[in-house]
Amino acid sequence: MMHKKSHTLIRYNKQRSRNWLLAGVLAILTLACTSRKSVPSGVLDQESMQQVLWDMMLADRFSTSFLVRDTSVKDIRAANFALYEQIFELHDISREEFIESYKFYLTRPDLSREMFDSMAVRGTRLKDTLYKRQQDSLNLERMKTDSLARKDSLHTGSDSLKRVDSLHKVDSLHKVDSLRKVDSLHRVDSLARLRTGKTALKPAEKATARRDSLDRVRASRLLRKQEAARRKARRDSIRKASSIQPTNKSL
Repeated sequence: MMHKKSHTLIRYNKQRSRNWLLAGVLAILTLACTSRKSVPSGVLDQESMQQVLWDMMLADRFSTSFLVRDTSVKDIRAANFALYEQIFELHDISREEFIESYKFYLTRPDLSREMFDSMAVRGTRLKDTLYKRQQDSLNLERMKTDSLARKDSLHTGSDSLKRVDSLHKVDSLHKVDSLRKVDSLHRVDSLARLRTGKTALKPAEKATARRDSLDRVRASRLLRKQEAARRKARRDSIRKASSIQPTNKSL
């Protein structure tokens, strides 16, 4: 019985020793990770240094895109240093603090790699955002252009319908005029017949009157055919013009 209790006590002590050893290893690893990212006094932390480097990168891009083309800027290098001074003032640091921090991160490539990787992701995200804004702007301009083209097409179609309507009115007037002319010819013919009816017409005069009547009918039919041909030509020209105009505007 005593032997069994001693064996249990030994096992308990071994398990306790293992737990203390594991806790010690975890504490050492935690301290190592903490000290790995810690920076000495007078050096900017990773987040602050990354923000300063990001703003300096934007300043360099502004310089190469705009200051180089500005003829009033005589010294590009001096203009860049002036931009850097504004960045230092914005982040409330001095030039010496930045230089000291920059030298420190040169000795820590692991921390520098983390900063520049984060800046690369940020730059890609910014590029995608700007591209999306540009595409949205182009789509909006395209929608406005299409809307104006539709309004112009509707206006052109309305004008074409008005022209066709006016031509129909003109054709109707021509028809009325032609009917009046034919009616007047029939009236003249009837009066002539009444006047000549008092005396018996000779066979030759009857034949002549019949030929004159047939000639008037033929002339009336020919006039109608000519009017119909002119109306058809006008309608064809209007259809061609209305089908060509929207195509030219879209081009």
